[in-house]
Amino acid sequence: MSLMSKQVTLSQAAELLRSVEECIILTHRYPDGDAIGSSCGLAILLQSMGKRAKVVCGDPFAARFSHSTDGVKPETVSPDAPVVTVDLADVQLAGAEYTALAERAFLAIDHHGTNTGYADYTFLDRDAAAACELVALLARELAVPLTRDLANCIYTGICTDTGCFKYPSTSARTHRIAAELIDAGADAAAISRIMFDTKTPARVMLEKAVMDSITYGYGGKLAVTLLSKAVIEESGAEEADINGLSAMARQIEGVELALFLRETGRERYKISARSGDLVDAAAFCAKFGGGGHRRAAGCKLEGDLDTVRQRLIEAAGEVL
Repeated sequence: MSLMSKQVTLSQAAELLRSVEECIILTHRYPDGDAIGSSCGLAILLQSMGKRAKVVCGDPFAARFSHSTDGVKPETVSPDAPVVTVDLADVQLAGAEYTALAERAFLAIDHHGTNTGYADYTFLDRDAAAACELVALLARELAVPLTRDLANCIYTGICTDTGCFKYPSTSARTHRIAAELIDAGADAAAISRIMFDTKTPARVMLEKAVMDSITYGYGGKLAVTLLSKAVIEESGAEEADINGLSAMARQIEGVELALFLRETGRERYKISARSGDLVDAAAFCAKFGGGGHRRAAGCKLEGDLDTVRQRLIEAAGEVL
């Protein structure tokens, strides 16, 4: 792990990518649209430059993201090939299987302000709405044409990490890039339909369980929801079915902080925080060793459910 990562500009990051002949591309566990889109998009970008690139992740990519994964050519790279991470703020988020790999990253491409500086070089843009936005900028800097496959990858990450362009992180640049992607052949309507308007039976079951679990606090400013491991297993849900559940309670009028507790093991919970104007979600999760963005962040806690829930409720009281 780098003890002091060097911050690099867009042009410097592009030169670093030009300098490698092969690389391993790593993203975080529980991959969402931005993790999948940015890792596959970067792989397609590098492969189009004649380089060998392989994407790895601690969890499989769901079948519904085939519009992003199908364009990546299966390639073999050496085990000691340079490692490039995308959308990965901390090596621990890669999962135990890939922590060591993340620790030897030579370049991190990220938009999380909580990036820990683990890579030798870090291309970080906190103003980017998604890591895929940075992949689009790199494609332009490297003069790589936006093929339909590449455009689909990048559009997937941007539309999912912006909540279909409604989150505050969405900028004029985000919209301009999205327009370029559509001009290049990105199937925006189909991707949006798959990502936002299509639900599996398992997803519907999970949504019901989450909303049935909701409890409120602090005059309705806090909403806490729970998804148990048993319900996940009973539903047969894939990871893609779980993505986005954390934001459901935040949609309720008056809720300023929504905490989503996902049981990942015996007395182990993955916490997702979604906030309004009153709360910095990243600062809230940092109290528990986590991080993320101002409006969306996460952390992990261990203990029995009542104790974990009470710790979170008390911490929420400090900011609400």
